[in-house]
Amino acid sequence: MIAPHTKQRYHHGIQHQIDSIDKQIKDNYLTQHIIRIDPVENKEELRTWMSICHVGIIPSMSEGFCYTAVQMQAMGLSLIASKVGALPEVLDHTTTLFIPYGRAQPLQETLRKVLDNSPSKKHIPI
Repeated sequence: MIAPHTKQRYHHGIQHQIDSIDKQIKDNYLTQHIIRIDPVENKEELRTWMSICHVGIIPSMSEGFCYTAVQMQAMGLSLIASKVGALPEVLDHTTTLFIPYGRAQPLQETLRKVLDNSPSKKHIPI
């Protein structure tokens, strides 16, 4: 998970969502599958992190042109993305599962489906 370690770096309105995500990770016993790193400035380092992932999640509330999502898709990574902004226009619909923004249940169901269909359920970095 590429995100600042401290939620105080986010807008106050998003801090509640971070708490909710952290609780879901813990409640679903996913802690050992999540690696938290601070935002990455170096493009090569970012590509390395993306290359070890099984699925990319782009939970954007709005998106112009998401270079990170396009890069992940170019690397052959499956994506779960919010159906907002230009994301549905620039991402391949055969490798991207689109979900509504701001609703946890569709994200949980979609992620569970992706993980259940994974060839290797033992080690799946996200």
